[in-house]
Amino acid sequence: MTSDAARWRTPALWVLWCAALALVLGILVPTRDAVGQTHAALAILLVVLGASATTGFAAGMTLAVVGFALLTYFFKTPFDTMQITRGLDFVELIAFLIVAFVAARLLTVARARAQLAEARSREIERLARERTALALEAAQARGLAEANRMKDALLATVSHDLRTPLTTIRTLAERRSVSADDDWQLVADETERLSHLVRELLDYSRIRGGALPVRVETYPAEDLVGAVSRECAGRLESHTLHVDLPMGEEVLAGRFDLLLTTRILVNLVENAAKYATEHTDITLAVRRRDAALCFSVENIGPGIAAADRERIFEPFTRAGTPLAQSRVVGVGLGLAIARALAEAQHGTLTLLDSPAGTTQFVLALPAAEWSEALGEPDDE
Repeated sequence: MTSDAARWRTPALWVLWCAALALVLGILVPTRDAVGQTHAALAILLVVLGASATTGFAAGMTLAVVGFALLTYFFKTPFDTMQITRGLDFVELIAFLIVAFVAARLLTVARARAQLAEARSREIERLARERTALALEAAQARGLAEANRMKDALLATVSHDLRTPLTTIRTLAERRSVSADDDWQLVADETERLSHLVRELLDYSRIRGGALPVRVETYPAEDLVGAVSRECAGRLESHTLHVDLPMGEEVLAGRFDLLLTTRILVNLVENAAKYATEHTDITLAVRRRDAALCFSVENIGPGIAAADRERIFEPFTRAGTPLAQSRVVGVGLGLAIARALAEAQHGTLTLLDSPAGTTQFVLALPAAEWSEALGEPDDE
C-alpha cells in the first residue's frame, strides 16, 4: 500500500461506518414499532464491531456511545426522547455499552497482533533475502579467490619453468652474436626481452603470494636518488633526468627497501621516458610531507585519460590508444608491480591530478629522522 493510500484509509473507514450506522437507522426507525429493541441493539452492535475490527478501538467506542444514545432516543419508550422510564431499559442499555466495549477491545488487540505478526513476517522475509544474497556473494568471493590463487600458481609455475631454457638460449645467442651476425643479435635481443617479461611475471606472482623478501631500513633520500640516476643513465634516449632534492641542514630520510624502491622509481622514470614528449626533462623530486617521504616523477606528454588513471595500476593494463600501446614494449605489469612493491613497504603509489600536458606519479613511503637513525642497528 502506498503512503498516500495509507493516509486516506482511516478517514475513509470512519466515513464508511458512520454511513453504515445511518443506513441501519434509516431501515429500522420507520419500522421501530415492529422491530424490537433487542434487534436494533444487535444491528447497531454489528456496526460497532465492524468499525473496531477495521478502524480501531477509538472508532468502535465512538460508534458504541453514539449507538447507546440512538438506542435511547429512537427505540426506548417514550420514543424520540432521552428519557429512560424503566430500570430494566437502563440495564439493557448499560449491557449494550459494556458488550460493545469488550468486543471493541478484543478486536483491537487481535488486530494489533495480526499487524505485528505481518510485520515480523515481512522482516523475516527481508532477512532471508539478505542472507541468501550474502551467501551468494560469499560463494562468488570464494570462487574468485580460488580462481586468483590458481592463476597465480600457474603464473609462478610457467614463469619458473621458462627461465632455465631462456637463460640457455640467451647465452648461446650472445656467443654467436659476437661474430656480428645480425640474425643472432636479433635472437639475443628478443630473448632478453622475453626474459624480462618472465622475470616480471615471476616477481608479480611472488608479490601476490607474499613470497618476495622485503628488507626495510632507514636510508637518506640522496642514496636512493643517486641509485636511480645511475640506473637510468644512458637509458632515457632524448630525455634528461632532472633531480630536485633539497640540500640543507635536515637530511631527508625514509624507511624502505633500497633495492625494491630503486626498482619502483626506475620503472617510473623509464615509463616517463617512453611516454614523454621528445627532448623534454623528466623531473625526480623529493619532499617531506608530514610522516611521509614523497618521491614524485613528472614528465611532459599527452597525459593519461581520467578513465585510465586508476586502471593503469591493474596487471596487464596499459594506457593510451592501441597505436600508442603498440609502440611501447611490455605487457602492462610495471605499474602493478610498482604499486605492490610500494604497499609491501607500507607506502603508496598514486597518479596525481596534474596540469594539462603533464603526468606526475608520487611514491610515498614512511619518513624517518636521519639524525636518530645514525648509529642505530638496522631492522629487518
